Amino acid sequence: MIDFPSSQLCSQCGHQQKILLSARRYECSNCGFNAALLN
Repeated sequence: MIDFPSSQLCSQCGHQQKILLSARRYECSNCGFNAALLN
């Protein structure tokens, strides 16, 4: 199994950042893109 942090990558700019498992929204600190997270 390959460990790849796809849920931590911004779909707009590719920036990687840690997010809490309890987070309900993703907001990229690099480009400002935000989206609701699916559970």
